[in-house]
Amino acid sequence: MKNELRKVCKERRENLTTLELMNYSHDVVDKLIPLVSKYENIGIYIPMSGEVDVTALLAMDRSFFAPVVVNKEDMEFYEIESLNDVQEGKYGILEPSSDYHIEPKNLEVIIVPLVGFDEKLNRIGQGGGYFDRYLAKTKAIKIGVAFEVQKLDEVPVEDFDIRLDYIISEKKVYHR
Repeated sequence: MKNELRKVCKERRENLTTLELMNYSHDVVDKLIPLVSKYENIGIYIPMSGEVDVTALLAMDRSFFAPVVVNKEDMEFYEIESLNDVQEGKYGILEPSSDYHIEPKNLEVIIVPLVGFDEKLNRIGQGGGYFDRYLAKTKAIKIGVAFEVQKLDEVPVEDFDIRLDYIISEKKVYHR
């Protein structure tokens, strides 16, 4: 079921134009700034094709950390100051090249990419479970970002799925 929903959401996202992706990402970042500006240690991600581009946040005077896949099951967050600090990692994903990582307990906010979501703040990710396993280790505020076209009526939830505190699209801020 999740794989079928994942496919539907990816197709919807792929139908957005480059201009829509840019404008909608900008709108999401505008909604993110007031939520994250009071925190110092922020988890961010480096977007893959079609994902919300949140890297404009790196211009803020905060400490940012992005995920690095460290083995088949886990990822850790490493410091990133700009997009000049990245290298290609496992699975062709861009990752920070820094040696400095932060413990899950020290992250205050994590911005989470997603493939699909519902209004109950459930998400469908890429399917590897990396974010769910990491989110289970932290008390950070969990903020998902997506485009409104990725919204579903309902996301099937499994025991290991971690519900988010917020999901922000270009149109709306969903929260508990």
